[in-house]
Amino acid sequence: ASISSIGTIRSFLFLAVIAALAYYLFRKSQKSWRAASFFILWFFITLIPTSIIPLVAVLQENRGYLPGMAFAVIAAVVIERVPLLSGNKGGRPGPLPFVLSSIVLGGIIFSFSLAVVERNQVWRNDVSLWSDVVKKYPRSGQAYAALGLAYYDSGNMEAALQAYQTANGLGYSTSNLYLNLGALYQKTGRRSEAEELYKKVLEADPSAVSAYI
Repeated sequence: ASISSIGTIRSFLFLAVIAALAYYLFRKSQKSWRAASFFILWFFITLIPTSIIPLVAVLQENRGYLPGMAFAVIAAVVIERVPLLSGNKGGRPGPLPFVLSSIVLGGIIFSFSLAVVERNQVWRNDVSLWSDVVKKYPRSGQAYAALGLAYYDSGNMEAALQAYQTANGLGYSTSNLYLNLGALYQKTGRRSEAEELYKKVLEADPSAVSAYI
């Protein structure tokens, strides 16, 4: 995207607001707010390796584990500090902030519960999982190759063939794809086409035992 595009400008403004918030919290006297300030920076610092080093896969969720700690810490600080903001001089919180904190916490739990139910439908089987992936990443040849294998394992050869051909058309021309496509051709009686693909695999990798079989 261009630097002058609306999306880019909004992103810079959002980052500027986040940086200002981190600085403001750092200037607070309470240690808990300073901890929140640190973990705001922690989130972006731990994302630097992912930003510099390209991802091999469409998504590697393990790279979000360390940055994700920031959300847990900041949420804990907010839940702990917000009830104290309207308390009396002795530091005892009033009832309203407790109610608000409970509503927010309940909303988070409810939202995540709905997300779990939705994702369970996606993870129901390999076909539903990889169908969801190609829907979100239609230019990923690797995702289509995995979807083809899922269809093959489920016995849907026509859909598997279409997915394999789409993966190949997107430039994902790997030995594994040719092996899987060759196995499909072999199983559906198209032996000459399977043989041609196996030969391609052996030209690229003579040690590919599956191609000899």
